[in-house]
Parts: sequence; structure tokens; C-alpha cells
Amino acid sequence: MVEIYVDIEKCTGCGDCVKACPPEILFVNANYCNIRENLVPECLGCQSCVVVCPTAAISVKDLERSFTS
Repeated sequence: MVEIYVDIEKCTGCGDCVKACPPEILFVNANYCNIRENLVPECLGCQSCVVVCPTAAISVKDLERSFTS
């Protein structure tokens, strides 16, 4: 399971994350990135959205991998 977080204080609404997200989980509305909660289970955990975000407003945490070493 993956957890996606958008810091709306940092987000500029540029849309780079939306373009980078293969399953189209993210969208821009009200001038910042939003998450389609119903699609979060489709997240690949690729973190492309994190990499392209110019303000580091997005974080993706893989909850399954966090607890295994």
C-alpha cells in the first residue's frame, strides 16, 4: 500500500506531477495538486511525481517496504 501526500503550502499547481503520473492519480484543481483517493491503490510507487516536482511538495511512502529490511 502506498501513501501519497501533497503539501499545498509548497505546491504551485504547475502540473508537472500530473504529466509524470502513469496511472493518472494526480490532478490540478484550485491551483494545487490533488489526489484521486480511489486510484491510490493503482500507484506504482515509481515516485516520478516526486522527482519532477520543482518545489518538493509531493511525497510518496510505500508502507509495505517501510517495515521490511
